[in-house]
Amino acid sequence: MKPFSLFVSFLIFSPSILASSDFTSIAPNSISDLPPHVISALEKEKCLVPKWGYQFGGVTEGEFARPGQRDVAVICTRNNHSRILVFWGGPAGCSSEMDSIGQFISTVDKQYILGHFAAYGGNKPPKITHQAINDHYLGKASIVKYCHQGEWIELTGAD
Repeated sequence: MKPFSLFVSFLIFSPSILASSDFTSIAPNSISDLPPHVISALEKEKCLVPKWGYQFGGVTEGEFARPGQRDVAVICTRNNHSRILVFWGGPAGCSSEMDSIGQFISTVDKQYILGHFAAYGGNKPPKITHQAINDHYLGKASIVKYCHQGEWIELTGAD
């Protein structure tokens, strides 16, 4: 798989930003760094991808199944419903689709997961061996989605 270069940094959003005209959804073919097979799959599903200003908040890459395997996750918005589609760079560890609470996803690591559990409690994380997807509802909260033993488990994000 061609290396994917869109990394999303953590941003602090206020409600006024969400109301801004800079928050939109765009066609997948507008994201030049997405691999062609990902664009084709998203177009087939008639997905739009959330975007705020110059940030493609609906796209992130990481090692979601195992260390060294580069996977791409994209929020697919269609008919006012959002779901996360995962495009595996190797053997799939979990399903390739899950519901999304938000408009923005990012990749988080062991330090983030354990730090948020220590600070806020919630579901006890299993042994963390790879990265996870942080599913954000901008300006509100997030849920960490971690692929573990063939299932996506939800862990503590930000409130």
